[in-house]
Amino acid sequence: MQPKLINKTYLCGPLEGRNVKEKFAWRDQATEFLSKYGIETYIPGCDTTLCDADTIIKLDYMMIDNSEALLVNLTCLGESKPTNTGTLIEIGYAFAKGKLIVGWSNEEWQRENRFLRGNVKPLFFQSFVEPNPYLGALKYIAGFNERRRTEDVI
Repeated sequence: MQPKLINKTYLCGPLEGRNVKEKFAWRDQATEFLSKYGIETYIPGCDTTLCDADTIIKLDYMMIDNSEALLVNLTCLGESKPTNTGTLIEIGYAFAKGKLIVGWSNEEWQRENRFLRGNVKPLFFQSFVEPNPYLGALKYIAGFNERRRTEDVI
């Protein structure tokens, strides 16, 4: 099930074990890009060490509940020491809530992971059409509302 329109997008990806740039540079770029299309973003907390687990979970689930879509950074999957457990739980929660989940990755093994592909649709990888999978995912969300409006007219 896809939303009628996207007004808010939750920016999902690893926070723990990352420096500030790794945590927020892509999120800041996504926020700037999507705002041009009238789409607001939710960014999970800056420092998860400042809150207890229950608070983090409630805040993240509330942001997902208030979003129509997730933009998911999956590039950390497959690392020797990935810190992505929260990301995977958020994907499952959003899928169960019927949210649109759009992701990107540079990890080729994810193309064949049926469970991941079944939850994250579409999942962007590097291709000849779109050499930057992150930009492909951003463009997909940015263009979603226009595609839906066009479909409604046809």
